[in-house]
Amino acid sequence: MRAKWLPSFAAAFKITVNELKHIVYGIPSQNLELEKVPVFREYPYTGGSMPIEFVHRERRNTYKYVEAYRLNVHYFSPDVKPNDVILTDKKANIEVGDLVLCLRNGSPCLGTLKNIDGGLFIDCEKGLCPFSEVASPSLVIGIEKQLK
Repeated sequence: MRAKWLPSFAAAFKITVNELKHIVYGIPSQNLELEKVPVFREYPYTGGSMPIEFVHRERRNTYKYVEAYRLNVHYFSPDVKPNDVILTDKKANIEVGDLVLCLRNGSPCLGTLKNIDGGLFIDCEKGLCPFSEVASPSLVIGIEKQLK
């Protein structure tokens, strides 16, 4: 990537040039800030319980209400297995095609938001569910895989 294009690419992805250099070239950024995100076992987090651990991620202005969960959920694309850490932003706008974590019949459900015949549905491991019937939908912004 040519250096003169870096500012344009960074602006397009809503990140700083230093963050882009870190991503593309692996150059450590002096301005790189890490945020400590608590990981919870119950979705959604309603207060009262202590986090089971913390994950660290690059702080970005794009996501403001980041929460992380280690849940017993499966998903096929991307491949999510139980105990992977699912990072969400509970206040971000959710659009068709986004991966969503929500409650379906009181249980955590991970699925893709789809528009089918003008209606919104969550397509998850258990099949299609009308978006209006799920609770606490959150945009999935990242997944940290567990190797074992």
